[in-house]
Amino acid sequence: MPGVSVHHSEFRRVRRRPGADRGAIKEDLINRGLADHRGLGPEVTDALRMFTDYHVAVALMGDVEGGKKVYARGAVAGGKGMVVRQEDQLLKFEMVRPEGLARAVAALLPPLRPGPGQSVTITRPVAHPVTADDENLAFRQPVSRAVTPNPAQLRGAEEMLRRKRLGSGHFAVTGRDRNGNVKQAPALGWIDTDAGRYLVQNLARDDVEGGTFFPADGPRLINQLNELLQSVS
Repeated sequence: MPGVSVHHSEFRRVRRRPGADRGAIKEDLINRGLADHRGLGPEVTDALRMFTDYHVAVALMGDVEGGKKVYARGAVAGGKGMVVRQEDQLLKFEMVRPEGLARAVAALLPPLRPGPGQSVTITRPVAHPVTADDENLAFRQPVSRAVTPNPAQLRGAEEMLRRKRLGSGHFAVTGRDRNGNVKQAPALGWIDTDAGRYLVQNLARDDVEGGTFFPADGPRLINQLNELLQSVS
């Protein structure tokens, strides 16, 4: 199954529709190589199972130039890789090499040059409850220390955000161990502007919140996704 398109409701319709309708839908799936007379084909079953019993996965959601929505999910399990993307009312499945998952997902965004500027990081301390032995402090609210962002870093981020935006969205990277425990990587976002593309990498720290903004083209995006996939493998 190198690549197939399936209406997102087809699998539900096979179960819900009686008689001739159900038979016609089943025959259509058989004719398209998605099933046989015993049920869904093994490759289709494996593909569907991959999205609940995965080793690593990447979800993509956002919009690109022209307001087109982009929804997709890629996963790797058992030495196989799969990417499914939604286009209107169709779900398009495509087998990919496990080591090529990041490249396949990144290719769903239109090619764009990196935006001008350099990497900048904006952070602020996370608020933590005040601990105290004195009962008089029991009703004090969580506080955080005041912080003054680096002016140069702040100006750099503002310059990136000031540009005309063509699209934006985010990637969610997760991994599962043998016991089924899920590990979530820090979120990765993208911002497409009239000057080029920027990525926004959330920080994986407990003491501060914020992120790093940096220019990125296709290879840089692939590299960043591979790093996140490696972190949850």
